[in-house]
Amino acid sequence: MDSPTSDKKRLFRTLDQFELVNTFFTRMHGLLKRVILEEMCNQPHRTYSVADFGCGGGDCARWLARAADKLGLSVRITGIDADPRVVEYARKACSGFSRIDIVKGGLETLSRRFDYVYANHLLHHLPDPLVSKTLRLINDSSRRGFLVNDLRRSRWAYLGYTALSGVFLRNSFAFSDGRLSIRRGFTLHEVCEHVQEAGLQDYVEVKACVPARVVITRSRLALERETDNRHCAWPRFVVHHLHGAVM
Repeated sequence: MDSPTSDKKRLFRTLDQFELVNTFFTRMHGLLKRVILEEMCNQPHRTYSVADFGCGGGDCARWLARAADKLGLSVRITGIDADPRVVEYARKACSGFSRIDIVKGGLETLSRRFDYVYANHLLHHLPDPLVSKTLRLINDSSRRGFLVNDLRRSRWAYLGYTALSGVFLRNSFAFSDGRLSIRRGFTLHEVCEHVQEAGLQDYVEVKACVPARVVITRSRLALERETDNRHCAWPRFVVHHLHGAVM
C-alpha cells in the first residue's frame, strides 16, 4: 500500500479497515486516553495542539476529537501524511470535524511545535536509518509529551494476524501488508537501541505489551513529579514488559 502505483480502490478499502484494526487490536485509543487526554485534564481550560504524524485515514484523530469533546477539552489536531492519496481520503473522512486539519508532509512538518505528538504504526514503514531521526524529531516538536505505538515482531503475532485478517480484512491490502508490517516490526531491544541512538534516554518509557505492541512515551507529568518530589527516583530510561493492560 506504500507504493504510489498501488490500486487506489484497495488503498481506500484498507484505510476503511484501519478504524476496525485500531479499535480492537492496536490499543491506540487506550494509549491516547492514558498518555494524552488524562494529562490534558490537569489543565482543562486551555487549548491544546496535537499532531497525528503518519495519520493514515485519520480515524485516531477522529476518536481523539470525540473523546476530547466528551471531556470538555479544547484541542486542535493536525493530521500529517506524506501520501497525497491518503491525505485526500483523510480530508474527506475528517470533513465533519472542525478541530482536525489534514496536511500533506513528511519529516519537515515536524519543524512545527505541538503540545503533543503521536504516531501509530509509523516507524516500521521507515528505512532503519530514519527511525532514530524520526524519534528525535517527534521529541523535539512536542512541548508536553509524545506517544509512539508500533508493532512488536514475533512469530505468534504473525500467525495470529494471518488467521484473523484472513477472515475479517478482505478486499484490501490489510492481509498482505499487515503480515509484511509485522515482519518489519521491532523487538523491544531494537526499539531501545533506536531510542538511545536518538539520545532520548532521559525520562522516556519503552513498553512491550500484548498484542504485539512496542510503546514509547514521554510525559511532562512524569518529569514534573520527579522534579517536585525528591523522594521519587524516576529512572532515566524505563523499560517494561507488560502482559496485561497498557500502563
